[in-house]
Amino acid sequence: MALYQGINTPPAVSQRFSTSTPHTISFVSRDNMTFHIDRTKLERAADFAPPSDAQSSPTEIIRLEERYVELDLLFRFVYCDVDIDFDVLPFQDVEGLAEAAEKYIVHSAIPVCRMYMKSKAKMEPISVLKYAIKHNYRDILNVVAPYTIGQDFFMFRLLSNIPDAYVAPWVSFNFQYQQVALQVMRICGNHHDSHVDQDIECTLEDPEQTWVWLKREVAYALLSTSFQGLLNLEEVFTMEVMHSVVPCEACCHMVDIWKSDIADKVRRIKAFTTFL
Repeated sequence: MALYQGINTPPAVSQRFSTSTPHTISFVSRDNMTFHIDRTKLERAADFAPPSDAQSSPTEIIRLEERYVELDLLFRFVYCDVDIDFDVLPFQDVEGLAEAAEKYIVHSAIPVCRMYMKSKAKMEPISVLKYAIKHNYRDILNVVAPYTIGQDFFMFRLLSNIPDAYVAPWVSFNFQYQQVALQVMRICGNHHDSHVDQDIECTLEDPEQTWVWLKREVAYALLSTSFQGLLNLEEVFTMEVMHSVVPCEACCHMVDIWKSDIADKVRRIKAFTTFL
């Protein structure tokens, strides 16, 4: 843990943790905010134990690398605050808290932050991926990895800065989704196939044009989402796409089969951690 003595400029004092006593320790954030934290509460809540000679005084402070907002949240967990609402906080603040909780081993904060980061896999895939790799959370890796597919490799490497040991596994994992996306059009049926075993005519007004349009829409939905439409086929087979074949029961059935085949192929994709 990076601890170092303070600077000469007096920091501001946190309103929430402003009481200094012989039993508190003074911590100062990177952005110069002081927190007076009860030593007993800290030792009970975390595996981090400050130096025994660290006392609370204007000249004896311990500087930490985290920002004020991150330490404020962290110390609220130390004090067993049950009114912390992550939903109203910026992702960056909770992400910083998650890292601080791991760094200082604040037991009550770690599982809460872990669940939060896992829930943000879709919205913040690169940040969550880095967090999961750093702390070896394999369950989170498997959840977040699909939301990183389809990206330009060099840009992905630049943004994620993932360790070398994860590069080849990510390439192999990403390749699985690319293969499924390429197979989408190959397994696509058409209005001729949908009627081959039925003694009925297609009741679409213009079957050929409808199916050409339908295939184009599906292909565009996959390409425009960098293949991530495979993770939610409702975004690929939209209501408009499904409605286009409603006049013909057999064509509706064929589209359902097409969609089901794709979903089955996606389900059979191996989890990211199997490549590690």
